[in-house]
Amino acid sequence: MKSVSVIVPIYNAEKYVVECLDSLVEQSLENIEVLLINDGSTDNSQTIAEEYVTNHPHLFQLINKENGGVASARNRGLTVATGEYVAFLDPDDYVLPNTYRVMYLKSRNTQSDTFIGNIRCFNTTRTWGIPYMAKLFDKELPEVRHIKTNPELGLSASSCNKLFKRNFLERHHIQFDEEISVGEDLLFTQQCLYLSNHTCVANINSLNYRVIQSEASLSKREDVRFFVHHYKAVQKLKAFYLANHLEQYSHTVEKAQWKFFINSITLRYKKLSKQDLDAVLDIGWEFYNSFIHSFTLDELVEEFNHYERLAHEFLRKKQKNDMLFLLEIMSTPETYKRSNILTEKREVYNFLYAHFPKYRRYLHVSNVNFKKIPSVLKVETFFVYDGMLTIGGYLFHHGYKAGERDKKQLIFRNTETKKEVVIDLENELRTDVSNYNGARVQDYDYSGFKTKQLHLCRLGLSNGFWEMIFVVEKDVNKIRLERKIQSKLIENKNVAKRNMIGSLQIDTLLNRKHVTIKVSDVTLLTRVKNKLITYRNNWKQEWSLVCKKQYKTWWTLWMYKIMGTFYKKKDIWFIGERNDTAQDNSYHMFKYIRTKHPHIPCYYVIDKDAEDRKQIEQYGNLVYSNTIKHTLFLLTASKIINSYSDKVFMHSKAYKDIVCIYPEWSRYSQNIFLQHGIIGVSRVNHVLHKNKTNYDMFIASSKGEKNHLLKEYGYKEEEVKVTGLARWDNLKGECNKREMLIMPTWRAWIKDEESLLESEYFQRLQSLLHNKELHALIERYHITINFYLHYEAQRLLAKLGISLDAAHSHIHVIQKDSISVQQLLKNNALLVTDYSTVSFDFAYMQKPVIFYQFDYDLFFSKHYREGIINHRTDLFGKVVETEDDLVAKITYYVTNNMKMEAEYKEKTKQFVMKPTSGTHCELIFNEIKNMDR
Repeated sequence: MKSVSVIVPIYNAEKYVVECLDSLVEQSLENIEVLLINDGSTDNSQTIAEEYVTNHPHLFQLINKENGGVASARNRGLTVATGEYVAFLDPDDYVLPNTYRVMYLKSRNTQSDTFIGNIRCFNTTRTWGIPYMAKLFDKELPEVRHIKTNPELGLSASSCNKLFKRNFLERHHIQFDEEISVGEDLLFTQQCLYLSNHTCVANINSLNYRVIQSEASLSKREDVRFFVHHYKAVQKLKAFYLANHLEQYSHTVEKAQWKFFINSITLRYKKLSKQDLDAVLDIGWEFYNSFIHSFTLDELVEEFNHYERLAHEFLRKKQKNDMLFLLEIMSTPETYKRSNILTEKREVYNFLYAHFPKYRRYLHVSNVNFKKIPSVLKVETFFVYDGMLTIGGYLFHHGYKAGERDKKQLIFRNTETKKEVVIDLENELRTDVSNYNGARVQDYDYSGFKTKQLHLCRLGLSNGFWEMIFVVEKDVNKIRLERKIQSKLIENKNVAKRNMIGSLQIDTLLNRKHVTIKVSDVTLLTRVKNKLITYRNNWKQEWSLVCKKQYKTWWTLWMYKIMGTFYKKKDIWFIGERNDTAQDNSYHMFKYIRTKHPHIPCYYVIDKDAEDRKQIEQYGNLVYSNTIKHTLFLLTASKIINSYSDKVFMHSKAYKDIVCIYPEWSRYSQNIFLQHGIIGVSRVNHVLHKNKTNYDMFIASSKGEKNHLLKEYGYKEEEVKVTGLARWDNLKGECNKREMLIMPTWRAWIKDEESLLESEYFQRLQSLLHNKELHALIERYHITINFYLHYEAQRLLAKLGISLDAAHSHIHVIQKDSISVQQLLKNNALLVTDYSTVSFDFAYMQKPVIFYQFDYDLFFSKHYREGIINHRTDLFGKVVETEDDLVAKITYYVTNNMKMEAEYKEKTKQFVMKPTSGTHCELIFNEIKNMDR
């Protein structure tokens, strides 16, 4: 007899079955059999299974049958299984090498009819556990249990993380119900757990469960059939309880299935037709009223969240209109923010209370300790120099709205006398905090506080130790929430070195748990002594560079000390882009300065081996990346200019190491951001906020963009200049009216070659290139299509050793680096894109753009977070979702001489500015030249 029979039902699983079967080959338990039940597969699954049977005849056995569903396939396996125990494994999942060995030994040693292990979920990007499974593996619970005394066992409905004794299944005639396609595991496992002698439970990884978003099984269906089958499964389970006099034990599983039913409606709400949704709500009423037990509110509070409690009430009372409104609220969190509600009586309610005040008892948040509400404090700017403290950042409390009328204060509190010095802070709009920390469902918009500069000597801080505390006072009920500044929030401790102001010594103590300011009067002798201590500490950090063999960094540091003043007098302008590029606004700005203002000591930094170096060498003044000169110029240049993040792409490692020791040295240069796209297409204030970048000048492409930067990015009026982008000066010249460009952007959720080929993104583009109507059009009018696939997609295809099929002689597939993007934009008369910001450059030339947006919702949930520009209504071109509509619009432009419509020309004006005289580069140059130092 075999120890374990593993039954694997296979139906069209060619994508994943190899990983599954390989995991079975690697099992350390030798005496097992694997029964592959091919359930009428129409892909290559059978061929793959046959190969494993051929290569491992002692392990695998293949049984072919007509398609009948998972339950039918598993039952077929049970009829031929010979193992002492039986396990089930789906073909898209896998198990670890020791899984069945541990499960078998545990089951046999405890003489258990059934065994339960843990489940680990995974997809292409991450792995995670199932929260409710933790209840099964509480360390206080015994290893061997029975569901009658331990109802938590019923929470695990899957059959694939379990072992079942085969003679036990035969004795009780337990099989999978072939009449249902949802809940068949639940019915099977409930029967086994109640009729078994006992169950062994161990917190081992018994199943790696693959989560596939694109699955088309009934359990993934978004129509009424899912709910019908779920209802049938629960009815059959009820019949089992009644037949076996188990009514008293049904409460736990009924409550779990009711919760699952409620959340299934929410998950599928947007995809259900109006008719199906009405039917589902009727099923919900029948579903609840068919339970053996009904539930009181007290019974639901512990396990049902506020939404589930309210849905329970609406479904059981058949209040369809209320339920529909509730579903709409839950499916549009960006419209209905989920911040808790504080009342004037200091009561806390779930956000749904604002919409359903009659149901306050369902929505009350109990046991709130206002002193322990979890909060997030981010100190983004912190610097103490010459007695001046600069501080900025944001503070919010989890689940509670950060309102515009909330009052924020910074308090210095003496640790001994408890005397307080209170500084009022001004609220600042931080939509980036809501978007990223609040996942767009919480309202933390006014969590920010404007950067404050405080002269510590003028605050009236007496000698002693002063802790720094942020206070938020909620507007409605004056609840006062305090948060001390933890020292660990200040990453570089050198930003707050000892300050000597006359006879006053100010120490910012960052070695304590909380940031503390120490104020003390010192004698001249003590000042001299402490100054020497500061020099010694700096010298130790400098010497550590030598100890780490960072000789070039140490030498550059000393060159700066010796020659820094000399270089600063040169008034150097230092320009860069990405390490290896000279194509964007930085390049065009550098070219302009070198040709029009050669007297300006302007230099461009680039990798020595960069391909783009060739086109910029003619202008001279190149500095190679990571050289001593590169770092020295970063320390001494009066202007540092980049169209990308200077911290990411321009700062050398040596520079970062030096300013880590001497952060004050980084404050000499003025930083100018030329940007490289249109701000507002996506939410990027989490990257470009003033606190993150500290840019002294931000170049804007339009007045609308400037207003957006002033409102949400923390910049002052005088720091944002509307000049347009430098590269726009090069968007001149005639284009070929017989050429059009297709240039889609990337999809961040595509992680590898396999997901690219399977993606809707790739399949849509392939379909477009093979469109017969499009082929006929370009033949008839002698049009050339230039297709430029995003470089990430090109990289993945190259790894596979394949290239995109052009599909027609008039279609040219453009390879990365064969031509600049700007040259492509200039050469073509029509652009087809999706969400790419190159469309703005194209519109600048008043040439027509078509936006092919077949995955709008997915793109702005998984790739970008849509900015203030609505890509469906605000853009300067036709937005289409289907290939037919796209080809129809292409046909329109081809037959109308590739002319942009007047309405779209008018729309471009809100996104791009054109100088009334001169050039964009000239405007930018004058703004930089006139900067105050």
